[in-house]
Order: sequence, then C-alpha cells, then structure tokens
Amino acid sequence: MYLYLTGGKTEFKGKRMSDKQVIYHAINTGIIYVHPEALKNGTVALDDFPTSVDVIIASEPPEGALELHPAPRGWMVKE
Repeated sequence: MYLYLTGGKTEFKGKRMSDKQVIYHAINTGIIYVHPEALKNGTVALDDFPTSVDVIIASEPPEGALELHPAPRGWMVKE
C-alpha cells in the first residue's frame, strides 16, 4: 500500500495518522506520492523524507493508495 499526501483544507474527522507514522511507512516502502499542491503550499516539503525514499509528484493517487489530507496534528485518511 502506498501513501498519497495531499494539500488543502484541514480535515478534522476520520482515521488519524501521525507524521511519524507517515515517515515510517515511507521508509519501509521506499516510495511516497505527493500532490503538487501540497508542495506548492508548504503542506509537504521534500526535506521531510530521507534520501532513501522516492518522492513521486502525482496529481492523482495511484491505484490502491491511502489518500491522506492534512489535519491539525498529522494526517487524516480520506474515507
């Protein structure tokens, strides 16, 4: 399973995922997908992830990816 990080409106409801969990998952899979808007508005920075993780910029999530939206503390899984 891949993670797809988005930018935009903060989500308050849904399953939470902390920044640490996102980074841990990215390190284990070696890849993470990021919406270009998330980079543009500063929701995600390339420096957030170690060099061992491939950060792929994609306007749509890959099939089967867990879509995450920014939340007050960490991320929220889109339902």
